Amino acid sequence: MSSQPNNIPQLAECTPTLFYHIRISKDIANQTNNYLKFVNDNFLRWIVVRENDDDAEHRVHLHVHGESVHKRSTFRRKWDSVFPDVKGNRDFAIKDEKNAQPPDEKGYVYVCKGTGPDWDCPEQKPEVLSSTFSESQIQENHRIYWSEWKKSVKGDVITVDISESLKTIVKETKQKTKNWTQKVIYEIQEEYEDTSTWRLNDHTINIITRFMLSRMAKDGKALDGTIFRRLFYAIWNGIARAAARDELIAHYSNLILNDIR
Repeated sequence: MSSQPNNIPQLAECTPTLFYHIRISKDIANQTNNYLKFVNDNFLRWIVVRENDDDAEHRVHLHVHGESVHKRSTFRRKWDSVFPDVKGNRDFAIKDEKNAQPPDEKGYVYVCKGTGPDWDCPEQKPEVLSSTFSESQIQENHRIYWSEWKKSVKGDVITVDISESLKTIVKETKQKTKNWTQKVIYEIQEEYEDTSTWRLNDHTINIITRFMLSRMAKDGKALDGTIFRRLFYAIWNGIARAAARDELIAHYSNLILNDIR
């Protein structure tokens, strides 16, 4: 593991930094060393992990979490100059301070999650390719992630938030963290940064359903058809924009009109 960036000079401790979280899915087999060099050249602190295909991403992919002195525009320009063909949410996604949920220190915990809580099991440890963190720090991040995960799944809790006019509560939650619906929305927006052009069609339905089933598998949830539909529309309402939300309003309006006729 690296300990100090090669091409960024020693900086005073007061130098402001920005957090970035990057997911890379394109050409991992051939480009990994180039991705690691970019991280080494442009980050002050970082962790890079390799993850196998899973329910949320069906290809081997990298997660990068770190801090850089580069402002957003500079950082994006540097990425585009080195990897002009790696773009679009399918192959590459980046979160920075302009996102609704910008990355922060907690991202280091997330990328250390691995596949399970047993650090001593090689299959469950995170596959760290490069980092400025020590192995003991990475192990502690791994422990924190699974400790918090266990707390979040102890109760049988689901909350569905649609809007004040369409609010439906399936079960009351005692959690102060993101509810189940918000977690699914967050995961979708992590992979698909811009949903402003989405419409309610077979393609988007399949995407949302895939993320819902993935979250259900993680949380051990079993939902009947009625609750699943309610959750689906809550998630759609959370990611839809403008015209797409108008379609949802029209959908519910028609349901209500049919009931009162």
